[in-house]
Amino acid sequence: MIICQTLSSMIGGILVTRTGHWKPVMLVGSLLMVVGLAGLGLIDHSTGYLWAAISMALAGAGVGMLIQNIVLAVQNTVDVKDIGAASATVAFFRSLGGAVGVAALGAVLTHQVAAGVRERIGGGAGADAGGDTTDLDLSVLPAPVREAVHNAYADGFGYVFLISAAIAVITVVCILVAREAALRTTVSMQPSAPENSLDE
Repeated sequence: MIICQTLSSMIGGILVTRTGHWKPVMLVGSLLMVVGLAGLGLIDHSTGYLWAAISMALAGAGVGMLIQNIVLAVQNTVDVKDIGAASATVAFFRSLGGAVGVAALGAVLTHQVAAGVRERIGGGAGADAGGDTTDLDLSVLPAPVREAVHNAYADGFGYVFLISAAIAVITVVCILVAREAALRTTVSMQPSAPENSLDE
């Protein structure tokens, strides 16, 4: 995932530089991200490594095409004196979204794991030990409970990625409706129409 994210970020940056347009690169990136997250959303405890690896690679490639070009697209719409504020705003909302997303999806994962453990071992004493404990040392659990926890986590992560894929569709829609302006070749914003310098 990280390798594909790094490579796609570099390739996407080169394409944007050569073409002067960021929207096509970001659109492809958002579609790759949705496909990759959807693929991860289909995983469960029986899924093979190859499927998970390909899905992670696609998601990483998509994120790589998006993460820097979002900043570029915003910076391209403001004058040089406002670039600092615009970049800080992007960073703020990115951090806020990350914090909220991790908290919300973490809560979903916790619920899914607890429910999965209870379902697999019938809600007895072992279910309480596996589903409600904060101790991550699974070696102290009996083998059937340990396997139930492993499987519950694997299935729970699939559900979390499926939610992420559904949310990522919003990214595709936002890029489609975004108005693209070709990358400017000057530091400062240029007036849309030349000013008349002659006094009449």
